[in-house]
Amino acid sequence: MTATLYAPPPKPKALREAEGKLDAKCKELKALWSNKDEEGRPILSDDERERASALKSEISALGESRDTVRDEWLTEVEATKTLADLNTPVNVLPFAAGDARPNSDGASLKSLGETFVESSLFKGWEAGDNLKVCELDYDVKTLMTTSAGFAPPNNRGPGIVYLGVRRPVVADLIPQDPTTVPVIKFMRESTFTNAAATVAEGGTKPESAIAFTEVSVNVRKIATYLPVSEEQLEDVPGVKGIIDNRLSLMILLVEETQLLTGTGTAPQIEGFLSTSAQTAGVQVLARGSDAEPDAVYSAMTLLRHSPGFVEPSGIVFHPNDWKQIKLLKDANNNYIWGSPVDAGPERIWGMPVVVTSAMTENTVLTGDFRMHSHISRRMGLTFKMGYIDQDLIKNQFTIVAEERLSLEILRYNAFVKITGF
Repeated sequence: MTATLYAPPPKPKALREAEGKLDAKCKELKALWSNKDEEGRPILSDDERERASALKSEISALGESRDTVRDEWLTEVEATKTLADLNTPVNVLPFAAGDARPNSDGASLKSLGETFVESSLFKGWEAGDNLKVCELDYDVKTLMTTSAGFAPPNNRGPGIVYLGVRRPVVADLIPQDPTTVPVIKFMRESTFTNAAATVAEGGTKPESAIAFTEVSVNVRKIATYLPVSEEQLEDVPGVKGIIDNRLSLMILLVEETQLLTGTGTAPQIEGFLSTSAQTAGVQVLARGSDAEPDAVYSAMTLLRHSPGFVEPSGIVFHPNDWKQIKLLKDANNNYIWGSPVDAGPERIWGMPVVVTSAMTENTVLTGDFRMHSHISRRMGLTFKMGYIDQDLIKNQFTIVAEERLSLEILRYNAFVKITGF
């Protein structure tokens, strides 16, 4: 096999021209700076100073252009050299005399056959001998393989790229407390008759009336489990933490969906948008032809007078609905909710905004979450690990994640659902 000689490709015409132009501009600038004062500072007229500034800009642009062309050429140079190296045989074993090539000290390498027949053991071989050992003084090294102990490195980093899931945020609007009971009970005022009035001297005072009803809300369970082999837990450091974190997220994602759209039929939680909640008195406002911010303010106004009489504390949007507000522009085509270079306020009419895809699209929820809703947690997020069924003989564990909670909508008319958004 004949060695391939390496010949670097010549500089392309475009590179030579770019280098020539760059060199000319540099020389011109150097000439302008050649006239200097005693302290070594260039003495330039206004025209010369303007020309020097222009030259620096031109040199910068020419340098970028030259670098682009040069990088392409250097890539070609490297590729040509690599190809030449690949086509150059290294330590080819000469099995026949015609394959012989000079070795490193200039002497011609002999083939295996020539080396064998010229050896003293072969020449001294006599008929009748059963075995002769021929030691060849030949420069052949031990074959190196990955099985010999030099396996390729594993460059996988410790990080994990998780699948994208939404961020649970709705519960942050609602006050929460632990509880020790499975059923949450509270008193809700069902009658408020205010007959108070001015009374003339000697007149009969009017009678008012109030009444209360006991309300019960059941604690509900959200749970899931994951079978995991013992080898997985033993052999992969940190996998227990990874499993715990992902199972926690699974529970919280379902919790958020239940807080918004749970049906209220066992074993589900009654969410703010459920049919049962609307029947019980969650107010509904159709957006109609109102602009998005106007519809939100109309809902706030609805809450501030009868029958709500509350001050809204937050508002929940689907991402596509919040986008309609964030992209609003004025008559001069300027963004109303802030410049695109800034994060912009996640607020509307002073209220904090929660954006989640768990919210029903084209629907917006607002209300007094702080004063008229509450989450009771009978059991916080809990993990259990053990054997079920044939886990023991299969060398695997079952990891369970669960929680128990209730959502109390203390007063339904303290919330408004905007439809047609």
